[in-house]
Amino acid sequence: MIHSKKAVLKFLLSILISLTMIFPNLFAASLSTSLVGNVPITSTDDDPYFTWDNATVYFTMTDRFYNGNTSNDTSYGRVKVDATGKNIGTFHGGDVAGLTKKLKEGYFKNLGVNAIWMTAPYEQMHGYVGGGNSGDFAHYAYHGYYALDYTMMDKNMGTVAEMREFVDEAHSQGIRVILDIVMNHPGYLSMKDMTEYDIMPTNHSKSELLNWSPSNGQTWHSYHDLFLDYTGHNDAWAKWWSSGWIRAGVAGYTAGDNSELRMNLAGLPDFKTEVTSNQGLAPILKTKWSQETSGYDNWIVPAAKSLRTDLGVAPTEYNIKWLAAWVREFGIDGFRVDTAKHVEPFRWGQLKDACNTALKEWRVANPTKAGANWDDDFWMTGEVYNTGVEYKAEYFETGKFDSLINFFFPKDGNLNTINNTYQDIASKVNTKDNWNVLSYISSHDEGLTRANMTNLGTALLLSPGGVQIFYGDETNRPGSETCSDKDQPSRSDMNWSSVNQSTLNHWQIIGTFRKNHPSIGAGTHTVISSSPYVFSRTYNKEGISDKVVVALNATGSTTINVSSIFKDGTPVRDAYTGAKATVANGSVTFTAGSAGVILIEQNGEEPLTPVVTLTPGNVADTTKYYTDTLDVKVALQNVTEATCMINGNEVYTVKNGDIITIGKGEALETTTKITVSAINALGTYSQTYSYLKTERKPVTVHFYKPADWSTPSLYYYNDVLSLTGPKWPGVTMNSEGDNWYSYTLPAEYETAQVIFNTNNGTTQIPDKEKPGFVVEGEMWYKDGVWTSTNPDGKPSVTLTPGNSSTTTTYTSSTLSIKVILKNVISATCQIDNGEAFSVASGESFEIGKDVATGTITSIKVKAENEQGLFNGTFTYKKETVIPPTDITVHFYKPSSWGIPNLYYYETESKTGPKWPGEAMTSEGDGWYSYTIKDWTSAYVLFNSNDQQIPGAKEPGINVSKEVWYKDGVLYTSKPEEAKLTVHFYKPSGWSTPNLYYYETETKTGPKWPGEAMTTEGNNWYSYTITGSSAVRTIFNSNGQQIPGANEPGIEVSKEIWYKDGMLYTSKPEEKVITVHFYNPSGWGTPNLYYYETESKTGPKWPGEAMTAEGNNWYTYTIPSEIAVKVLFNSNNQQIPTANQPGFEANGEMWYKDGTWTSSKPN
Repeated sequence: MIHSKKAVLKFLLSILISLTMIFPNLFAASLSTSLVGNVPITSTDDDPYFTWDNATVYFTMTDRFYNGNTSNDTSYGRVKVDATGKNIGTFHGGDVAGLTKKLKEGYFKNLGVNAIWMTAPYEQMHGYVGGGNSGDFAHYAYHGYYALDYTMMDKNMGTVAEMREFVDEAHSQGIRVILDIVMNHPGYLSMKDMTEYDIMPTNHSKSELLNWSPSNGQTWHSYHDLFLDYTGHNDAWAKWWSSGWIRAGVAGYTAGDNSELRMNLAGLPDFKTEVTSNQGLAPILKTKWSQETSGYDNWIVPAAKSLRTDLGVAPTEYNIKWLAAWVREFGIDGFRVDTAKHVEPFRWGQLKDACNTALKEWRVANPTKAGANWDDDFWMTGEVYNTGVEYKAEYFETGKFDSLINFFFPKDGNLNTINNTYQDIASKVNTKDNWNVLSYISSHDEGLTRANMTNLGTALLLSPGGVQIFYGDETNRPGSETCSDKDQPSRSDMNWSSVNQSTLNHWQIIGTFRKNHPSIGAGTHTVISSSPYVFSRTYNKEGISDKVVVALNATGSTTINVSSIFKDGTPVRDAYTGAKATVANGSVTFTAGSAGVILIEQNGEEPLTPVVTLTPGNVADTTKYYTDTLDVKVALQNVTEATCMINGNEVYTVKNGDIITIGKGEALETTTKITVSAINALGTYSQTYSYLKTERKPVTVHFYKPADWSTPSLYYYNDVLSLTGPKWPGVTMNSEGDNWYSYTLPAEYETAQVIFNTNNGTTQIPDKEKPGFVVEGEMWYKDGVWTSTNPDGKPSVTLTPGNSSTTTTYTSSTLSIKVILKNVISATCQIDNGEAFSVASGESFEIGKDVATGTITSIKVKAENEQGLFNGTFTYKKETVIPPTDITVHFYKPSSWGIPNLYYYETESKTGPKWPGEAMTSEGDGWYSYTIKDWTSAYVLFNSNDQQIPGAKEPGINVSKEVWYKDGVLYTSKPEEAKLTVHFYKPSGWSTPNLYYYETETKTGPKWPGEAMTTEGNNWYSYTITGSSAVRTIFNSNGQQIPGANEPGIEVSKEIWYKDGMLYTSKPEEKVITVHFYNPSGWGTPNLYYYETESKTGPKWPGEAMTAEGNNWYTYTIPSEIAVKVLFNSNNQQIPTANQPGFEANGEMWYKDGTWTSSKPN
């Protein structure tokens, strides 16, 4: 059962949900008999339990799903079967009207879908290109990845009115709509588009291009060689997108490189997403829109109509505005982002912000429409190829993605091993709010998974995180004809006439269960038993509480322990079969259906049994405490009277809110048991809590380094306590010698999960995608085996303080020494020539009493085990005893604090002022101070309004002389004012850049446009900000700025370098172009003149003198990252000749006797 404050506001839906609980058999019957045909449904736009963390996303390739309007099937002259008789890559007729029809039939609702991901509906290239490596079919843009015009509906997909009807209908059923979008590239230039928009890089006629089909051994690729000129016809190619918009390997354009951000993916033109300046309107769109002055309103997106002109912005800012127009017009709820890693992350952040704004505007403008009352933000998931369950800051922080697609969800349907996956996903994504994954078993790029579709559906739909159903997974859709493109068979037509009904029924039941229970995707995952495999999921967030228990691989009558989730007397039902039962003695029994799945949900109100809670405390585990006493608070609910018994002794009455104090005067390692018995009309309920008084034992990990590893790092975390640990790859481990390394975790970690890694996290143990090892106390890891003692068996002894190689001095009247033993069976200490005495690890003894200043005390330590003997001598010298003095403590106040207090205490006695201590005195500039009178040393804590440093239950900071504390660091002298240096690589076309900066919270900074930056040479500029440890920055020059207008500045907290949309923590490697020239006979020393292709800028003619390399070779290195054109000259002679363009140079190039090559000629 789900409890929701939000649901109170959604009265009609709450009635509907209540009815499904009151009449579960009706509900179960509708699940087990749902058909593909016309199933009437009740529409409601409200799903009070919806969360994107529990998304069930149905990915439909619209063209292959259902044909709802046959009149649009052959738009733009497209054909359903190509000239060679194949329909592998043609449009088949599926459209938005078809999606709407299936919505109204209840197909998605019955499957439990709460979001539909549809392929891009905007206009695609009109014609075809050759399909596959072999060109064995005509390949049209039926899939939506070859965009032509983002401002219009593709006519094959339908009209604006049909799109609006689809989105509105989905919203009326509580289903979100996600568009598949591409911002990395537009589509290829097909011959059809060449003829329509007069882009003719050919000597052939338009009719030849339009009427061609392969013959006489030709393939669908052959038209490239037959008709098109990719190295000439510059004027024709200039009518396409223009070189300011895209990279493309054609005349007049710069080709892409091999980098992720600049490559021509699959030979596609690459949008110059890094460009931040106006490049004018793309010529192809200028031509196209001039032809569409009337008669196109059925397809032009109204919100984009004003955007069909020169907006004076950078190319990608057009794309962002166009895509946001779809959100503003229709109320689109999210995007699935294709090829996300090929676009600068900051661009995705801009898109997210623009769409968030657009969605809010749609909701305000359409207050009576379904979905207008939803309050979730615009959602984005990204395709970053081969990414699993891993946090990637560049996407979740800079790019502002909510989710990334999980490529590694298992596709074998093995329910015996699925818990490893469930545990991994739930422990990573469901404990954090700002990221998630979208898992799948089949996709349009990775192919169809067709094994045991029942088990595959179970595994996927019960997974934590978001999940994606690829259309037809639920009906066992077969693949289509194979070809030279491996992706095409997975995109077959939906098998409406051959649905596997038993598979569909199974998916519908589990899908609906998932939709009804946000705990499935978004909750905490806990294993209850392994045979059968039983787990619980619990969720409690934003006023919604939900809990379920699930059993897999069950057979026949199955008794399940549900005591951790449901109380005795709670009515429950198996949502898979509809059977009902009541929890008794912590268990419930159901007969498993044929799929071996039992889905247990609450089926009515829990009984008001007595509830007893002790805080702190945990009935399932012993609670440890590290102080002399512990106050335990009693909380009682639904209780008439209650009694308490400690360690089985005296019984006395307790009431709600009472405090029980335990531990006073008891020895360490003493266990105290508190039993509380509560009584009401239903009976007596008893709970026993155990408490252990002990010493805090830090987690220390020892690691035996493999031979091929460099110095190992340790990454650690604790999901149970929500401790995130250090930033990956973690902390560098400390060498202990003999290939052993160790690290002791911070005090708050009583247990932890650890991952060893090397080479900046590229190699790790355990492997990627696996959770870390669980460790507690002190443990050793060697060659795949964990032990609680050093496997090399050498005994060791440490005295603290103390060092066996140097004399330790002390200035107190006495000195307490603590013994630490490792791998020791027995040990003794002997002070000077006194008697040896036995010691145990953790024990302390004292030296120095009545000893004169200057006396040296010797302590001989002997320890042994089966492997050997340890002998060591530690020496201590008593120096002049330092009398009590004053200690002044300075503290730099955090911005959110009021006047800070200083609390201080002595180590042994814990004496000091009453909490919260003494108010500190302002020194100005954020500094406060307090002087502790007549103390030799103290432990201090700073606090203000329930905030404190160090944190609660952490020991104070030890001070024995004047100190300064700022931002987590302790100084022995006042720290210098903070300085931040920012470096910026000036874009082409900018003059001297300015740096504007402001404090994140106060928004204060210099007057716009900020401070002029100082040149460092080679286009680099810098500026140093003083007095701030973290600011946001904006680079600008003559009306241009990075980030763009209305975008937040780039956050800076340390020295950074910014270049071409990327942020670096060290200066990026400079790229250069090196040119070699074989000097012709009769020439003097040659000069090299060079210029950038687009800006035409370069040195003053005749250029730079080249340097002799010997054997008539000369060289010059050009400090440039982009291709340039070069001319060689000497005494009025030049190569190439006058009025000819220079040779294009990129990387290292050689010229000799008319030959220009990328390798040195013979």
